[in-house]
Amino acid sequence: LPIIATNVDAIPNIIKNDVNGILVKKDAYYEVCNACLKIRENHIFNKKMISNAKLDAVAYDSKRVVKQSVVLYRDMEK
Repeated sequence: LPIIATNVDAIPNIIKNDVNGILVKKDAYYEVCNACLKIRENHIFNKKMISNAKLDAVAYDSKRVVKQSVVLYRDMEK
C-alpha cells in the first residue's frame, strides 16, 4: 500500500515525496485527505509508488541491515 507520512524527523530519509510515498506536514489533516484522494483517484501514480516502494524495501530488509550493522561494529573495534 502507498505510504502517507509526516515530513518530520528521519522519515524523509526513507519516504521520498511522490516517489515511494507522500509526505505531509505535521498535523495537516487536510493534506492527509488530499493525499488519500490522490492515491485513490490516480491509479498510475498509485502503481508507480507501490513499485518504487517495493524496490526501496530491499534496502531496509532486516537481515541486510543486521549484516551491515555487524560489519560496522567490527570495523569500529579495529
